[in-house]
Amino acid sequence: GSDMVTKALDPDIIDDVVTVSDKDSFETTRYLAGKHGFMAGGSSGTAAFAAFEMIVSFKKDDVVVMIFADSAFRYLSKCFSDQWMDEHGFSTRQKVFAQ
Repeated sequence: GSDMVTKALDPDIIDDVVTVSDKDSFETTRYLAGKHGFMAGGSSGTAAFAAFEMIVSFKKDDVVVMIFADSAFRYLSKCFSDQWMDEHGFSTRQKVFAQ
């Protein structure tokens, strides 16, 4: 959770910015694991949620590349924990490890 802008960012090539809440990020992270088996972290959930939000603006032949640059390892006691999610007021509709 660092709020710093990396030197690798070139702001001149950014087309759009999507703001994603912690709730949407964590729920999407759990969705990616439960539905698709991606054991990615919170930043990846954020990227996926933003792409899902923007999908209506994509054209049929558009190519979208998402990079899931973090793993679930650092989040096992946080967004992958039903107890932690409940304690912090986030939904646990997507029970990742149930089934």
